[in-house]
Amino acid sequence: MASKAVTVWLANLYHGGGASPTGVLMESAATALQRAGHEVTVLSGNAAYNGSYCEPTERSTGRVRRLTTFPRQPRGLWGRLLSWGTYLASLSLFAFTHRLPDVVIVMTTPPYMHVPFLIRNALSLRKARLLLWSQDVYPEILAAVGILRWNSWTYRALLRLQGWATSRVHAALVLDEAMAHISRSHGAKMVHVVPNWDVDFDSTESERELHDLLKLLRETRRRFRFIILYTGNYSWGHDLSLVLRFLHQHPGQRDFCFAFVGGGEKWHELEHFQDLERLASVVLHPYIRRELVRSLIEQADIGLVTLQKRSLGLMSPSKIHGYLTQGKPLLYIGPRGSNVAEAIERFGCGWRIDEDDLAEFERTLDAISRGDQAGEWTSQAQRAARERYLEDAGTATFCRAIGS
Repeated sequence: MASKAVTVWLANLYHGGGASPTGVLMESAATALQRAGHEVTVLSGNAAYNGSYCEPTERSTGRVRRLTTFPRQPRGLWGRLLSWGTYLASLSLFAFTHRLPDVVIVMTTPPYMHVPFLIRNALSLRKARLLLWSQDVYPEILAAVGILRWNSWTYRALLRLQGWATSRVHAALVLDEAMAHISRSHGAKMVHVVPNWDVDFDSTESERELHDLLKLLRETRRRFRFIILYTGNYSWGHDLSLVLRFLHQHPGQRDFCFAFVGGGEKWHELEHFQDLERLASVVLHPYIRRELVRSLIEQADIGLVTLQKRSLGLMSPSKIHGYLTQGKPLLYIGPRGSNVAEAIERFGCGWRIDEDDLAEFERTLDAISRGDQAGEWTSQAQRAARERYLEDAGTATFCRAIGS
């Protein structure tokens, strides 16, 4: 693909800055492909991310087709499923009523988007090269979070469909080795590990729009030595119960303030906890636009990332890239083998704690509070970002993978 200009379709429910991590990546990938001389068309929907609508920011000048999706602001599981279904129907209609490009790259929001394109390929004399860019692995993630039972007929049917479809794509792009292993078990013939990357959307309005939140964090810094920041989606595959246990058992501690900025299906757990505890060491704030996250991260000392063990290889936290770019070390609650654990092991840019090990969590925080290594933490985090997670490095890896 890299040797000549080709036509490319990129398909994902979200596109642009906004609040969705996959939308950010889609826009970044489209921009990189366009700069390489390819003719790019993005096929996206018009639904809000987790019910929080942020007007998308776009840097690419390629064609973007906003396909019909409803509800516009989906709420909860059923709202999400309906938005997935309507987008998938609109995407299928588009695929069957337009001439196929040279290359089609589909993400996994919603899942199974490669299925209609495989059928379209089978009915076409001019076939597209089809690549599956996995951000989550289905149907395993649905069973891991309790939506489906592992032994249900629905799960088994979806697993067979995934195996049939994945074995027929030209290549699968995955986020870490754990996900690569599962993709191969689905029958993928060619698998490339392409870690997600950080994208910097410039915004001159950051201070103005975040004035109240930034003011609160600056005031908080006068009372606490460290601000630990959790940003984005708190939903399937993530568990903050270890943090909440620590805060419940140490209500008077004045070393660490935990700031949570985001939303998601499990966000109500944080709100309920704070309603009961009323802790000064907890800050809650809803989603902010992706362009504003960098100004927020500047106020933090450490980035908090979680992944449940049962979700290893099925999804991959997208929060680490912005933290590392800003020189913030990672406090990771989750298993070995994930993209976060790989970054910590390779670059020494943080700490990993098992999701149920409160004693180790307390020891880690105690070591952080007693240490004087802020300069070393910043240096290691920035090195990780520079070598693997900045946009130029990430898009270069992406373009090499899809051109192979």
